[in-house]
Amino acid sequence: MTDDQKRLVVLDDDPTGCQTMHSINVLLQYSVEDLCKQLSRDDKTFYILTNSRSMKEEDAVKVTLTAVSNLYKAAVKMGYEKEFEFISRGDSTLRGHFPAETEALMEATGTRDHAATVLIPSFVEGGRITLNGVHYVAEGDSLIPVGNTAYSADPHFGYSSSDLREWVVEKSKGRIDSSRVHLLPLEEIRIGGAYRVQEVLYKLKPGHVLVVDVVDQDDLAVFVTGLLQAEQVDSNKKYIFRTAASYVATRSGLTPKPLLTGDQLVTEYTRSESEEENSNGDGGKPPNTAGGLVVVGSYVPKTNSQLQVLMNDMNVFPVEFEVKEFRTIYTSGNEAAVDELVDAYAARVETLLRSGVTVVFYTSRSAQKPLRTEDTNPDQQRSCSPGQSAEDISFYKAVSTALTSVVNRLNTQPAFLVAKGGITSHDVAALGLGLSWARVLGQIETGVPVWMTPPESKFPGMKYVVFPGNVGDDGALARVVSQLGVVEKTHESSPSCPITPLRPNTTVRLLSEVRDQKKAVAAFNVYNLEGAKAVIDAAEELSAPVILQVHPASLKFGGLPFLRLLAGFRELASVPVAIHFDHATDESQIISALDMRAGNRNAFDSVLIDGSRLTYEENAVWTAKMTELAHSRGIAVEAELGQLAGEEDGLSVPEVQARMTDPALVAGFLSHTKVDMLAVTIGNVHGRYSRPPALDFPRLSRIRAVIECNAPDTLLVLHGASGLPPGQVIRSIQQGRVCKFNVNTDLRVAAMDYVRDSVMQDDDIDVLPLMRGTYECMMQVAKMKIQLFRSVSGTT
Repeated sequence: MTDDQKRLVVLDDDPTGCQTMHSINVLLQYSVEDLCKQLSRDDKTFYILTNSRSMKEEDAVKVTLTAVSNLYKAAVKMGYEKEFEFISRGDSTLRGHFPAETEALMEATGTRDHAATVLIPSFVEGGRITLNGVHYVAEGDSLIPVGNTAYSADPHFGYSSSDLREWVVEKSKGRIDSSRVHLLPLEEIRIGGAYRVQEVLYKLKPGHVLVVDVVDQDDLAVFVTGLLQAEQVDSNKKYIFRTAASYVATRSGLTPKPLLTGDQLVTEYTRSESEEENSNGDGGKPPNTAGGLVVVGSYVPKTNSQLQVLMNDMNVFPVEFEVKEFRTIYTSGNEAAVDELVDAYAARVETLLRSGVTVVFYTSRSAQKPLRTEDTNPDQQRSCSPGQSAEDISFYKAVSTALTSVVNRLNTQPAFLVAKGGITSHDVAALGLGLSWARVLGQIETGVPVWMTPPESKFPGMKYVVFPGNVGDDGALARVVSQLGVVEKTHESSPSCPITPLRPNTTVRLLSEVRDQKKAVAAFNVYNLEGAKAVIDAAEELSAPVILQVHPASLKFGGLPFLRLLAGFRELASVPVAIHFDHATDESQIISALDMRAGNRNAFDSVLIDGSRLTYEENAVWTAKMTELAHSRGIAVEAELGQLAGEEDGLSVPEVQARMTDPALVAGFLSHTKVDMLAVTIGNVHGRYSRPPALDFPRLSRIRAVIECNAPDTLLVLHGASGLPPGQVIRSIQQGRVCKFNVNTDLRVAAMDYVRDSVMQDDDIDVLPLMRGTYECMMQVAKMKIQLFRSVSGTT
């Protein structure tokens, strides 16, 4: 339905307007040189992304004038003789600079005195239609007049009218009065057909506005046919169009294309159409094994719901951009600190991408309304509105700049990139990826376009999904990510997918029971028969559960025979006993240990997957992978978040390298790894304390609160219980709900002191008396610790 002598030019006020298109170019830069390149392709339709919805009105007018002026200059330079027909593509929920942009188009094209405006905001694919002049938004099975939706309360483009005739008067502040606004009703389109449309358009006077009823695609097809007939009758008659995305596809005569499938959008590199044009015969790139990236800046309620479903259902790793923290640094004026923070986020995302994990990088959510000072939405429009200060505007721009700077600083090309929200998707494309243009491949979900980045871009040949903030149901974002190759959390074949449910487990059971009683279990590292016997006898004397822990060095030395010795104590003891593999850092040793058997059960009941030496991201990814393996065998998992100072069994961490557990990281870590127990660092150390210990109880309380809100079944653990004062131990149990304490140094020191003293007193002492003596010393220590940790039955 397009005239071969015309070229359709769509001025789009945000990147989502190509949501009905495929096989066309969108220009983010529109210099004369850029436009000359586009005209050389002689495409029948192309988009110029002005991104004007993010601007003040006067700036939106300027970019409209500039884009059109540059296009005419490029046409003259190229000797391009075909006529341009312009469409001002705006929002289907009526947000944007109307009538300023259509009036700017009239000025730029020299048609102010003899052009009429045609208003068609229907986006049929997205459930936005116009009937009897009233514009509706579909919500479930209901059609809601747009003036009754949250969109009408937009702080920058708000309105009260649902009837588009009244809306035009309202938005023009009465400059366009009601006598100049007309309706082409649905019955006239459907009964009178294209001839009636032609007749109405022919009679439409310059400076007047025509509102067009559209309920489905057939209505648009009839209208466009009538338009083409009207233009043939009087070629001097000019129209400026303000429409949503549906009209553009129909007017361009584009053949509909099915939604893109996962097979078409695999995570391996595929050559884009733009690359075929610029091919140098290199055969393309190898497959991309990096993870994908989802950037969420939009703050509308629909985005919040979609983000929640995505993180709940899909195997993704959340990285939250803490806006309050950023505000503190930003308002201090310390640019170096801002730069360091952005670098830190970029490094975190980079690490995850390299490991093959799909990252969701999102601004922190808030329960408050958007655009208040404590809120986080860089995707809101950036012109001042009532109640919003210039400082707020500057801050929102800074947040958006920080998000896009993180993308810009990445060295690893993501397998794909999804940007949620119109302003976010523009800034990520233009500033983060440095795109001057891109190719629109089609839609992956109704109303959600996919771009392919060109060869000269930062990440060539990458699929870039432009996801509008207000499109789709709650599961739409998760479906898109699934189409792009990310598995669901229940997917069992992925080594990094979230964790299978753990069967009833001895360690988890006994810790859960004592936690409910505000008690804790002593977990002793044992190295030989004497140590194991001492711990078991002490526990039986006190009728208390206990955990026998095996360090990797002990397992390497004693192997399966040593494990079977401990398993024998476990089977014969009169109290609950669990065997725990402590501080496991070697993946091959972990896998071997998980497969060890003692009789008809696992040798180990639980394991500490110790990634504390890794970065937070590496720790989370590796721990999730190991937890999947352990849980598949019915073995519980403890993880360590933060790093303890001290020395234990050859593991040395200087105090300057130690880092306490950050409560802000706990929820994300537990969500991704699904561990059963979390060992935290709050001032406790391995081995001997170099100064009197002072645990950070406010930190412990915050960690406990995070766990209770996000993962209440997670069991808290403290390492380094040797040397902790009794008062701090008891407070940890009562205030922090710590239910497992690790003891190593005190037990070993008791044994070694006895050996040294005995040898000094009697050079001829034999092995058996030494065994008996060390056993008795260790048993006394074990009894004291068990009593202290309140795991004795009946103790309050």
